[in-house]
Amino acid sequence: MHPSKIRLFIVAGRTGHSLIVCKALPFAVLSEIKEIIIFSEAPGFTIPKSRYITIPAWIKKLKPSFIVKLIRITFEPLQLIYFTLRLKPDIINGIYTLPKGLNSLIAARLTGTQCLISVIGSRLEIETELPFRKFWERINIWQLHKCDAITIKGEADRDYLISKKINPGKLFTLNGAIDTDKFTFSSGKRPIDLLFVGTFIELKGPDRILKIIKKLLSCFRDLRAVMVGDGVMLKETMEMANELSINQNVVFEGYQRNTVPYFQQAKILVLPSRSESLPTTMLEAMVCGCVPVISNVGNVKEAALHDINSKVIDDYTDINCFVENIAELLNDEPKRQEFAKAARLMVINKYSVLAQSVIAKNIINYLENK
Repeated sequence: MHPSKIRLFIVAGRTGHSLIVCKALPFAVLSEIKEIIIFSEAPGFTIPKSRYITIPAWIKKLKPSFIVKLIRITFEPLQLIYFTLRLKPDIINGIYTLPKGLNSLIAARLTGTQCLISVIGSRLEIETELPFRKFWERINIWQLHKCDAITIKGEADRDYLISKKINPGKLFTLNGAIDTDKFTFSSGKRPIDLLFVGTFIELKGPDRILKIIKKLLSCFRDLRAVMVGDGVMLKETMEMANELSINQNVVFEGYQRNTVPYFQQAKILVLPSRSESLPTTMLEAMVCGCVPVISNVGNVKEAALHDINSKVIDDYTDINCFVENIAELLNDEPKRQEFAKAARLMVINKYSVLAQSVIAKNIINYLENK
């Protein structure tokens, strides 16, 4: 790699655009980086030094949907190999192990390029919930052994991967950067009491959120909750809100490209997830002054400090515990504001572009000297 002329490929696929920005920004600000090329489902947010390469539109228009899936499985790695041969990147960074990490490793080894894999889903990402789980777990461990460097989100990930005999020297705790110029603190009125931003899937617990809201209404009759996102459980969750007779208190906003206004208008972000690593959504909310009440999973405690800048619930199924902690914050606005200020300061100090770029520079140095 030649200093100040490094070309980085980021293989993102259908990864959310906020997460892509989070991963790209720490590298984009480095003088060593000449260009970042992002392989993505669709063009996303503008990022310095970056451009997008997407799959052709005609593929996405094919019917039925399983044909699209089959073609993508073949096309995406071939597309990556083609552009690797043509543009000769210095590093290929696959975000998530399957399939993007595996595709990145294959392309890197076929073309003599270095491979960086970003583990973003903690232990569940490696062990998977796919059919033939043990087979895919072995593939994941194999690719992590074979790649040149790995980014993780915290000590829980580090301990787990070391237990799998992964070389600790190539593990880097790089969460990715939160754009604190975009996600800004608001001291204005916050009309949203409870906010959820995420994918409507079982793992995230949208049904648990509705149960929390139902119980809160016994004390907070005018509670206003907003749920942002889409997913396979969206329709089911909306129907459940009607069945619980809480539909007047819950607004479903669907997918929103710009989540900043929601974080700035909300008092509390609730995330009763069964599994997380370190949610970008949580960090974005915190820097905007929205206090998280979140289950204690993955690397959450790297940023969410119970009774300092958040409420961390040990059992993600403990609806009553979520209700009690949310009620405490809703009843004590000075305390909630104290938590909000502490949360913003923590994100600026630990997850700003400047802070995360130091770690990105360490990765570049490691790969240059490898």
